Amino acid sequence: VNAQNKVEAVINSIPNPGEPEAAEMFAKAESTLGAAKRHLGDELHDKYRVPLDDMKPEYIG
Repeated sequence: VNAQNKVEAVINSIPNPGEPEAAEMFAKAESTLGAAKRHLGDELHDKYRVPLDDMKPEYIG
């Protein structure tokens, strides 16, 4: 549960694309999710991974 809360918090803290530090915060969210994968399990990991993958072109481009 702690890993899930941490992932949700960092994802929710990502600013809108184009705002200062948006790309850095997005990268931090990806890193946090990757680090938490073994604690989340595949199903929860994918629940967060899919939306991040969809958002990635807006932030990393």
